[in-house]
Amino acid sequence: GSSMTVRVNFGPGVWEFKLAKVVPEKPSPLHGSWKLAPQAGALGVGPNAGDTSWFATGEADIAGARACHFDDIYTFGADGSFTQSLGDETWVEVWQGATAEGCAAPVAPHDGSASATYSMTEASDDANATITIDGLGAHLGLAKVVNGAELASPGDAPTSVIYDVAQLAADGSSMTVQVDFGPGVWQFNLVKVIASADSSGGDSAAGSDAVVSAFAGPWGPFGGADADADTYTYTYPAGAESWAGFSNDNTALYPFNFPAGGTISFTAAVPSGGDANLRFRFEKAAHPDVDPAFDTDTVMVSGATEATYTVTFAAQDAANTYSSLLMYVTERDLPVVVKNVKVMAAGDDGSAGGGVEASPYAGPWGPFGNATADAETYTYSFPTGAESWAGFSNDNSELYPFSLPHGGTITFTGAVPSGGDVNVSFRFERLAHPDVDPAFNTDAATVSGAIEATYSITIAPQDAANTFSSLLMYIAENDVDVVIKNVMVKANENSLYAGPWGSFGDATADADTNTYAFPTGAESWAGFSNDNSSLYPFSFAEGGSITFIAAVPSGGDANISFRFERLPHPDVDPAFSTDAVTVSGSAEASYTLTIAAQDATNTFSSLLMYIAENDVDVVIKHVLIAAN
Repeated sequence: GSSMTVRVNFGPGVWEFKLAKVVPEKPSPLHGSWKLAPQAGALGVGPNAGDTSWFATGEADIAGARACHFDDIYTFGADGSFTQSLGDETWVEVWQGATAEGCAAPVAPHDGSASATYSMTEASDDANATITIDGLGAHLGLAKVVNGAELASPGDAPTSVIYDVAQLAADGSSMTVQVDFGPGVWQFNLVKVIASADSSGGDSAAGSDAVVSAFAGPWGPFGGADADADTYTYTYPAGAESWAGFSNDNTALYPFNFPAGGTISFTAAVPSGGDANLRFRFEKAAHPDVDPAFDTDTVMVSGATEATYTVTFAAQDAANTYSSLLMYVTERDLPVVVKNVKVMAAGDDGSAGGGVEASPYAGPWGPFGNATADAETYTYSFPTGAESWAGFSNDNSELYPFSLPHGGTITFTGAVPSGGDVNVSFRFERLAHPDVDPAFNTDAATVSGAIEATYSITIAPQDAANTFSSLLMYIAENDVDVVIKNVMVKANENSLYAGPWGSFGDATADADTNTYAFPTGAESWAGFSNDNSSLYPFSFAEGGSITFIAAVPSGGDANISFRFERLPHPDVDPAFSTDAVTVSGSAEASYTLTIAAQDATNTFSSLLMYIAENDVDVVIKHVLIAAN
């Protein structure tokens, strides 16, 4: 069937036509839409290709801190076009102007707005295939990763990035790409999604060509309920049936089995700013063959800001499986945004294991010293008569060990049902008692009022050699019940603090003790330069502040000031200096300097620190720059 000859007798003669079959070009396995693989290690970095020993994402990041990153869609068109669909939020870092890395609105030019194209070279015996993406800000994986560098400013974005293709499945279902950025190699594992998969995050349909989504959904409405899949908005209208709700249509997740219980985590908000109660129901099969079945507890979603919620459910008979998952909204005529619904089964010992995913949250929390804990209601108390050291220990050992060389954060949802205030703090220890050192305590967060809200505690950087495999929680006030849930510990990839500080002009710096001095005989311009380039560039269109911890071990006074420059010497202008602050006494204390508003067009990628007095040792640490 590759060729044929046809003839037509038109009277005076015969026309003959020789035809050859046109064989359609086999489509490239690259064509289609891709996203980060919903698995641990989807992105990572290390000294060599394939080595992610420096950093790699974990299971907890998929539906947790990086949910906005794992739902980004990268599309390679058959026409050579390349597009990115980042949704309302993607992963944004300090070098892009964020005060802290996390989910936020995309920042130009890495916002998917580029009119981009791509090309691909074939692999050879001595080289991988490559993908070249042309377009300012267009990228795969992480915006900062480019050939030979990590970006320090959005303005440094190149117009082209080349990715080595370490692996591309013949059926186009998965690929691994790598970028050598100089000191090491970043790696991104991606999977293909079907063209109709949602491009702004959350639910995706399962199909013969699809990579199965880790999330439940899309959700089909029934009984007169209303669902808008584009905006993840679900409503239980007046006039709908009393049993109206939403059914999970991602059948690839079935069947579920919960011999040790499990959790459902999801992201939700009430656009109108009110409260809405959600619950879920597991059934043996779709109606009418529903039994055995069970309902989860109700979860209250509060406010217009999207937040993560979790509901824990009890162990079910090991013989039971569930192939129907329903979702219900209690309040009528109240639209609720619900996405990234993830069901996790617990292991037989109550922790995740045996092929199921570990919870990203700390807990359950075991009480000690006669503290009291109600795991079903997440209620904790420090009763009168309990030991002074009474508290609660995290029993989710899958989270250990923690390493916090750049500090981090603890976020949690809390409330005081009685309506008062309670101070909650945490402690990290090397191991459980008695082998606790090194150890450290966090600051306390004041939980206020009966309405559940999200709280955050900053974790200071710890020695990179230290790991922590014991996490404790404490309540300061006696006899006050506190609801605490969704406790998540997140280590910073890059330090939020300035430093280490390199000395210049014969100033002296001891990084181990954070001690700095301006010796007699040093140059008049001697000082210290911030070597944490991940903080650059700074911009202070509305001013800002510098806070730091400092002391003078000898007990005297020392005046400290800072200078911001466009770039390191000699290309320093525009530049400005802060006022000086007087550090007094040998006890460490917190100090703050105000930064005046600067021209909005100016950015600063050099930060210097100065001591006014000669021959006075000053301890300076945790220097934090914040733009208003």
